[in-house]
Amino acid sequence: MKSRSHGRKRAFYYGCSSFHQRGRTVCRNGFEVPMALADKAVVMAFRRLLTPTVVERVLDDAVRALVPSGEDGEAKRAELL
Repeated sequence: MKSRSHGRKRAFYYGCSSFHQRGRTVCRNGFEVPMALADKAVVMAFRRLLTPTVVERVLDDAVRALVPSGEDGEAKRAELL
């Protein structure tokens, strides 16, 4: 992340830190993206991917993985004791 002054405000950007710190010989990617624009794109991508169905399935899988059932639960309890 980088920032620079734009009048009375600072503008923040994402860019390749290798390019900005070490130059073109290390990285030729001098492209910068305004932080607000990149952050908005990431949030929108997550909104498209994380539908209620996907979130529910992930949570169900997590609960199943964390809550042992039957013999697994008894074996885990004995191991912990």
